[in-house]
Amino acid sequence: MKPVVTDLSKSVKEVETKRSIEIPPGYAEIRLSTQGKVGAPEVFHIRNLSTQDALDLSLSSDEDLPFRLVDVIDGLIFEGDVSVADFHENEVIETLVRLYTIFYKSVIEDVEFPLEEEDYKWLEENYTPEEYKKKKAQLDNKVWVPRTEIEVSQVNTYDIDEKFKKVATIKSRKDDFSATFSLPKYGDVLIVRDWSNETFRKDEARFTDAIKLLKIRDDMISRYQSGDNIDLSRLPNVDPQVEKDWAEFQRKKAFAMIDMIRALHLVNLNGVDVSQASISERVELIRNEPRLDVSAARRLDDHFSKMKFGLKPKVTMRNPLTDQIVERRFSFRLLHIFQAIQSSGTDSYDIFSGDELILDDG
Repeated sequence: MKPVVTDLSKSVKEVETKRSIEIPPGYAEIRLSTQGKVGAPEVFHIRNLSTQDALDLSLSSDEDLPFRLVDVIDGLIFEGDVSVADFHENEVIETLVRLYTIFYKSVIEDVEFPLEEEDYKWLEENYTPEEYKKKKAQLDNKVWVPRTEIEVSQVNTYDIDEKFKKVATIKSRKDDFSATFSLPKYGDVLIVRDWSNETFRKDEARFTDAIKLLKIRDDMISRYQSGDNIDLSRLPNVDPQVEKDWAEFQRKKAFAMIDMIRALHLVNLNGVDVSQASISERVELIRNEPRLDVSAARRLDDHFSKMKFGLKPKVTMRNPLTDQIVERRFSFRLLHIFQAIQSSGTDSYDIFSGDELILDDG
């Protein structure tokens, strides 16, 4: 019979030491600001992207990136039972920002500076009316895009509330109605895509030719409005009835998607656990419950939107117009971070020619 361990702190230390030994070299420990209270675990370990990972993401379109991201980042995480599909999007962004600072640089360079009204006022005060008019037009038309850099170590995170709950229950003041919803997960994009394909693929296939023609037509009109020399007499002809049917289909699909996304987060209805029901079953529950009306939806959305966790949106940066250090609202986006990774070098390695260290002038 094994002896009973009475020193709990010693037992915990032994487990932690054993775990740290089991983590292979090249993996970094990640502790997010959400402390395991949202979707990500309190601690996990991650490696840097391989050449294949970077190529996979670089070849992904903006539309396809969220789906490829899950597979790629899951492959970077050491713990096999951890998936970013279970993370909130804020946690995915914080994870990638931490990965960037660990394996690349502490600075994200060449960031588009978020202009505010005070910047236009500064230009107006420091240039002649003619110069100001010209510069404003350049800014408005994106001919001139002031850029800056962000010191990532200066980006702050919210302190998550000790009483934080990732579900919220809405109750009626008139009767015993109640419904509990969970916070969205990053992996919802996968579920939404699969459900949409399964539900609408056959009907959407009827409009394949019309969609192609409408895309060509809209692209030609857009280019014409941008000043390109486009012969509008060559616009493709689209059957008005087909175009009308396509617009009606899109409207119905949009409404169905709203119901589906709401159903995806429904976990309990009137005291009954529905978290294991299929998405289609939960969609029917949503549609057949009149008390889940627009007022209930807005109340719930308002509650979730007020939750503060992850990176704070106010970031310190240099104003490229005034050369002053300012604090601006900046929303980190997954595409921004991957662009930074693709364009960034690393300070993690030295290179030698024989025994001689090669110094990088950059």
